[in-house]
Amino acid sequence: MSLELMQAFDFTAEDLSYNRMGQLSPRQMEMYKKADTKSSVFAFFVMIGFGVGAYFVLSPFWAQGLSLGENVGRLIGGIILAGIALFFLYALFEKTEPKIRSAKGKIKFVVKETDSTDADGTTSTSTTHYVVVGDEYFSVDRKKYQHLEQGHIYIFYQESSVLGRVIAVEYIGPPQE
Repeated sequence: MSLELMQAFDFTAEDLSYNRMGQLSPRQMEMYKKADTKSSVFAFFVMIGFGVGAYFVLSPFWAQGLSLGENVGRLIGGIILAGIALFFLYALFEKTEPKIRSAKGKIKFVVKETDSTDADGTTSTSTTHYVVVGDEYFSVDRKKYQHLEQGHIYIFYQESSVLGRVIAVEYIGPPQE
């Protein structure tokens, strides 16, 4: 086990032991919960903003279309939006255990550049760095490349949540000819 890889990818020997069994360690679970909570809170406020905006924009149209009067239309619209909000709240705060996926094999580095043009005609290029193991792509910060050797054999462990970050990397050895 490489101390250099452990520091670069921020994992411990205990983390790796759990990851080998397809689980997050207690430390990784705490990190996952913090990141998941932040994204849930952000999504919740975005959803509230969308719901309030939709309520005020759409409620007069519901009232006119149903010919029930504006207040009844707003009430019906509010009930519909509350139902949608409750559905999303349940989905956001449902406790799901992240799964660990792993891939073992020779690695190769891949850099993908994407060009985009803004409305004012300004062109910008974004660069994403990947480590490829077999047919699996792992997004890896460019600074972490220096801790890996292309063509050597590694096992990459990644959480299979929306975040999908690499949580541990295990060096197996040089390629066998």
